[in-house]
Amino acid sequence: TQELNLQVALAPLYRITKGWTSPEVEQALDRAMELCDKVGDDVQRAQVFYGLESLYVVQARLEKVQLASDELHRLYQRMHATAPPLEAEIMLAGSRLHLGRIADANDEFERMLAAKNPSQLQHIVEEHGWNYADAVHGRAWHAHALWLLGYLDSALLPAHEGVQLARDLDQPFSQALAATYLAMLQQLYSDQACAKARAEEALALATEYKAPYYQAWSAILVGYALACEQPGSPTIASLRESIAAFKASGARLRLPYYLGLLAQVCGRAGCTDDGLAAVDEGMAASRAHNERWWDAELHRVRGELLLSSGADSDEAQTAYFR
Repeated sequence: TQELNLQVALAPLYRITKGWTSPEVEQALDRAMELCDKVGDDVQRAQVFYGLESLYVVQARLEKVQLASDELHRLYQRMHATAPPLEAEIMLAGSRLHLGRIADANDEFERMLAAKNPSQLQHIVEEHGWNYADAVHGRAWHAHALWLLGYLDSALLPAHEGVQLARDLDQPFSQALAATYLAMLQQLYSDQACAKARAEEALALATEYKAPYYQAWSAILVGYALACEQPGSPTIASLRESIAAFKASGARLRLPYYLGLLAQVCGRAGCTDDGLAAVDEGMAASRAHNERWWDAELHRVRGELLLSSGADSDEAQTAYFR
């Protein structure tokens, strides 16, 4: 029983200090689940399933997120006759976003952000060391959903609100999180100067605050910005290394997007074959994890690369239609 309490407490600490998908997180959760079957109660089991839900999201095991969420709902219904807290619900909404169910995810984010509850927010801060739901992470993800739906004027507002809220709460992990999401959003807007500045700021925060997942993510964004400025073998190799480091952490979420960035800079450097190979790798990752939200852009980049290489125009047109 004492070990179970320790493992349940360790998992969120490892999540912050070692990374969302670190072996330490997975081992703590696996051991806690084993102990729950022997001596645990529903409260402890719910904490473990929340941990598994967040682990599955960042591993891009998106279909398993729904299974963990269903179990959480059963547990909370049995314990309290209520739905799980919002920090668990946001993980399910995030998985839907990356599955390509963007409108559904956006509706969920809006519902959660409207259901502000100061006492719940404080509970989340105390339990996990950062805040989800109607706070930093919810706003960051909501901003991406809005951009993907075409609401460009609206998307920046929740992203900046998330950054400000993380500062107001004085939570280093949340600051690194919010800064990295904002840096990616600026890249989506294709404002290269602003995107580079935001990416460098995010990388500096993630490095200072020792947030390894956001350090790996923001390093990819910085590498892409540098490769856009100076497309060539050295900067492309550096971007590849950043993507490889991200994968080595066990994380897989947004891998199609990162490989799409690599394909674009390969095209700028005239390395069409390498760019097409990166697109193929991105599509393979998309199929492997059913992470469909970036498929359309990968097909567009493929068409762009095919045209620039002088390939048959019908093949490029097919890619654009896809």
